[in-house]
Amino acid sequence: MKINIVVKLIIIVLVTLSCKSKATFAKNTPTIDTYKNYHAIAETTGDLDQDTIDEKLVAYDTNRETFLGIERELHIYKKFHNQWMLQNKIIGAILPSEGGGMWGDPFESIQTKNGTIIIDHFGGSREKWRYTHTFKQLHGVWKLINAHILYFTNCDFFEELNYNLLTGNVSYTKELEDCSEENKQQPITITEQEEFILKPDTLPNMNGFNPGETEIKLPHLEKVFYY
Repeated sequence: MKINIVVKLIIIVLVTLSCKSKATFAKNTPTIDTYKNYHAIAETTGDLDQDTIDEKLVAYDTNRETFLGIERELHIYKKFHNQWMLQNKIIGAILPSEGGGMWGDPFESIQTKNGTIIIDHFGGSREKWRYTHTFKQLHGVWKLINAHILYFTNCDFFEELNYNLLTGNVSYTKELEDCSEENKQQPITITEQEEFILKPDTLPNMNGFNPGETEIKLPHLEKVFYY
């Protein structure tokens, strides 16, 4: 009888400790308050301010419709006293849900690297495009520092623009590809290139930036490109 009582006491103690452990874990696990009718489409972490503590980035579908689908927001959270606090709310750097043309949703990924935020998009129809924009916080404001743009159609052409807005270095390449039957094994490639320096008067803000809508002129080739 005494043995049964001891066993029961041990079970009660173990259950109590387990409950306390779960409660403590839940209390010490930071959560994020999601906006009403918002839906998270991507999430990542990274040390954005170089203080050895990761911030959290969450990309959301909002409850706002545009002519290109659902508008997106990027929220940046910083941990204070084991709670995630909203530090920045950015609108515009991630294209709407139908901004990819026939490909539909153009948003591919968001990642962090060396204190920067990198956002990838892909879209188009027969002519396709891929955008990679890199943003960095400068004097407390997130700015665009690099744009890497591809436009291409298989067996027709391939254009690539890399623009380092910090240094002003612009590199552009165009290749024409012939996949006709007589050149099936060895397509003919003609390359057009241009490099120049174009330092912007101001770096574009990440908040309000519209990927693919900013014009850059290629002076020697007399062409206009969009990043």
